[in-house]
Amino acid sequence: KEKCAPYEVPKIIEISEELPLTVVGKVDKKRLRKEAKE
Repeated sequence: KEKCAPYEVPKIIEISEELPLTVVGKVDKKRLRKEAKE
């Protein structure tokens, strides 16, 4: 944290048992953002 710029440090850290994946098998970032807003 001391070596990171303030914008690089997350404000919230949420622990999840599994990440939503796309059909290809990559992390579905859009779905993560949507779930974070809820």
